[in-house]
Amino acid sequence: MDFLVLKEKLKKVDKRLYVRDDSRRFVGGEFYSCPLYIKINKSSPEKTNLNQLSPEAQEFLRDKEAGVFDEHICGVSWPWVPEFDVFDLETGREIARGWRTIAQTLIKRGLASKAKVQKVFGSSIGDCDWDRASFEERKELRRKENAK
Repeated sequence: MDFLVLKEKLKKVDKRLYVRDDSRRFVGGEFYSCPLYIKINKSSPEKTNLNQLSPEAQEFLRDKEAGVFDEHICGVSWPWVPEFDVFDLETGREIARGWRTIAQTLIKRGLASKAKVQKVFGSSIGDCDWDRASFEERKELRRKENAK
């Protein structure tokens, strides 16, 4: 799936979700990783008067703009997002997180319902062996698949 398509789908799941593609880092092969965040709604502080904010309010607004209060969810692969995770078989390290894993993370963390994620992604989530497997089990599934 194209990275931009995934970003659109994430917005449909929850408009507070966003990917910081300006802070991507190289992870291996052709893949980079970008952090996925959810915007945390914090109430703005009261103004001391109409024209001036208190120092605390100014600091709060700077932090809010910088995303200090936002919660990191997981990494997202760039420039494209595979359906399933991609591993470096020599090191066993994950080099690309699949969109199914991202969707499962949103469900497990209570950020989206299974029904909403399935509607947006147009696929059953959580019903295949890959979705139910642990990280180590996924590496083993990938090794067996590549050994064929």
